[in-house]
This record gives sequence, C-alpha cells and structure tokens, in this order.
Amino acid sequence: NANWKPDGRLALSMAVNGTQGTAYTTNLYAILGSWTARFKYDIGDHSAPAADFFTFTLQSASPSSFEHGPQSAFAIMWRYFQDGSKNYLKMFTNGVEVMESYDTSPVNLPAGGTATMEIAHDPTAKTVTVITSQAAGSYTNIISDLDLRAALTGADSAYLGFGAATGGLNAE
Repeated sequence: NANWKPDGRLALSMAVNGTQGTAYTTNLYAILGSWTARFKYDIGDHSAPAADFFTFTLQSASPSSFEHGPQSAFAIMWRYFQDGSKNYLKMFTNGVEVMESYDTSPVNLPAGGTATMEIAHDPTAKTVTVITSQAAGSYTNIISDLDLRAALTGADSAYLGFGAATGGLNAE
C-alpha cells in the first residue's frame, strides 16, 4: 500500500488499521564498505495515538518482495507505539530482534514534527550508528559487533528500502 502523496512524499502505509507497505530500490547496492543513509520522516495522517512502526531495510531478496517488517536480512525499526506510546528503536537480522532501545527521548516521532534519520555503517569497527533528530534534540544509538555480510546471509549487496505496518491503530 505504499504510495506517493501529491506533495512528493512517500507514504508507506495508509492511515487505516491493518495496512502495510514497502518501497525498495530496483538496483542492488554494495553494502559491505562504509556508507551513510540519510532521510527525513514525517508521520503524516494518523490515529490518536499513532501506530505502529516503519523500517529502513537492506535485503538481498527481490525488490518486488512485499516484506514490510523486519524479516528481511537487516532492518532498523522505529516503533512509535508499544507499551502505551513509547518510541522504540530496534534492530533485526534475519528476522530476529537483536537490539532494542526502550526510550528514544527527546525524540517523539508522532508528536515532535519532521525527523531526520542518519544510519552509518563502519565495517572496520563493525558498528552501525543510528541518529534520529527532531527539533527537541537527537537520540543516538551505536550498535556494536555487527557483521553485515553475515546479517545478509553472505550477500555483499542489497536492495535498500522502507517498510511500515499498522495494527489496531494507524499512521501514514
């Protein structure tokens, strides 16, 4: 259900309960060296409270895969509805949650306005640094001991993309 909004923004899911969507590049990109991905996120239309999550995903499967969640080989998830209304940051490799941060304060994705996300991979240090920034400040998480090739089941290139899903509440 991913779609382009009239103003040029990509909506990964609809402001309807029980929806999901993905958008991936159509070309493979080398991912084993140093790289940085930056993008902006604005929650769009949503229920009160907003739910559930979106991901930045690297997968070696086809870009036509409709995998919206973290089942792909490597995913960073921003979950903005869990245990009430906390913002969580999670990392998944091969469908397994390997990292979870329970509080991303001062970042509040549903209420804090447009956010800037930066994800940087350092293969020498085997780290991924995730910085999420909004007007109220930034939240930084450094994920250590990450072998991206192993996380991608031996692949050295991947399709880059985004996924999102809603449940009993929603967000675009």
